[in-house]
Amino acid sequence: MDQSARLRMAMRAHWDVPLHRSTYLMTANLLVTLVSGVGFWILAARLFTPAEVGVANAFVGPSTFMGIVFLLGLNYGVLRFPRELEADPRLLFSAVWVSALVSAAGGAIGGGLLLLLGLLKPVAGSIPISLVLYAFLVAGSTVWTVCEAAFVGLRAPWQMLARNISFALARIVILVPFVAAGELGLLITFTAGTCLAALLSIDLLRRHLHTPWAQVRTLWHPGLKPIIGFALPNHLVNLISSVPGMVLPLIVLRLLGAEISGFFAVAWVISSVLRSVLIASSVTLLAEGARDPRTVDLHLGRSLVFLLGIVGAAALPMVLFPGVVLAPFGAAYVRANAPVLGLFALSVVPGVLSVVYVARERVHRRIRSIVVLSMAGALLNIALPFFGAQSSGYTGFALWYLAAQCVLCLAVLPAVVRALAPTRGFLQRFRPKVGAKAVEQDR
Repeated sequence: MDQSARLRMAMRAHWDVPLHRSTYLMTANLLVTLVSGVGFWILAARLFTPAEVGVANAFVGPSTFMGIVFLLGLNYGVLRFPRELEADPRLLFSAVWVSALVSAAGGAIGGGLLLLLGLLKPVAGSIPISLVLYAFLVAGSTVWTVCEAAFVGLRAPWQMLARNISFALARIVILVPFVAAGELGLLITFTAGTCLAALLSIDLLRRHLHTPWAQVRTLWHPGLKPIIGFALPNHLVNLISSVPGMVLPLIVLRLLGAEISGFFAVAWVISSVLRSVLIASSVTLLAEGARDPRTVDLHLGRSLVFLLGIVGAAALPMVLFPGVVLAPFGAAYVRANAPVLGLFALSVVPGVLSVVYVARERVHRRIRSIVVLSMAGALLNIALPFFGAQSSGYTGFALWYLAAQCVLCLAVLPAVVRALAPTRGFLQRFRPKVGAKAVEQDR
């Protein structure tokens, strides 16, 4: 057998492992997110003032956190029970509708509380409009998340790619007519695009599972109880980890002003593409580990190397050429974000170890260690950037956020090294048999 034939066989065996295949396809989805997200913010930066972008970002930040609060961890439940969902699709759609109803009510109540406390200003001076936007924005976000987990658990990433492309086009089409409405128009675009993508996700899942609409409308299924039982502890972890996502935009807005908040929104979105890679890989590890727990340990080293490679490669242009990356947004964004974009990008790299560690602990249901890590991470990710913003402004904020990620990386490093040691020895000894055995088990 010649060298090229061996290479093709090796590549085919690598692709046939579901863990690898799902990771690559989800990465392709993230490329769509990169292009659409950056394109959307370029358009927003050109059509809206930095202050309008900053106000909209401060409004969306807490709604994202509320979407996680009222999600109840059902995305993790869907990932943990993929075989049960395939056997009875009504169980999946019951989880979708429960998350939608709970999050819509919770979003309206939570938004009202934030307005009452003065943490948010009413959009366009209207409390009813703000509450409606929050209800739909939170509900659409939770349905999006549950369906995305289902796409991964059911091994249907192509449908997720179709959904993301449609979402990208919808946001841009919706944005243009609402330019004159200022930050209200920007928020309407966020809300409408998210809700349309959520509805499309439901239809794509229905088609994938060949489910009639009568079953799609199932509101409650008895099988949902064990899913919720698994989901709630992981929900607590995710809730704690998501607190900085809500607080950081508010810190920037309060300490550094609306204009810097607008600049921060753009830099954060660009660097969030790297964080999305880690989230996607964590989801894939959990989904495949639910089908076969040995998969996570078997591919731990390979997953770690792959993640370090793809995140490092994607971060490099942001570190070396921030001005080029930011140029489409305009000169004001280049001047403000060039010193900090590299810091935000570098802050994602240490998170690779944390993501691999957490995914492995979730598969083996060791929740206590994840809770401790999440609490420490939330504290560091808020306290250190807050200190940096007070002492050194915008650059200090970014620098101390990077320091927080490095501390968390060092905290999990010993556990990851211990987990890699036996896996590395096993692979060195049985490497020719591992791929074939994994492929055969998948078949």
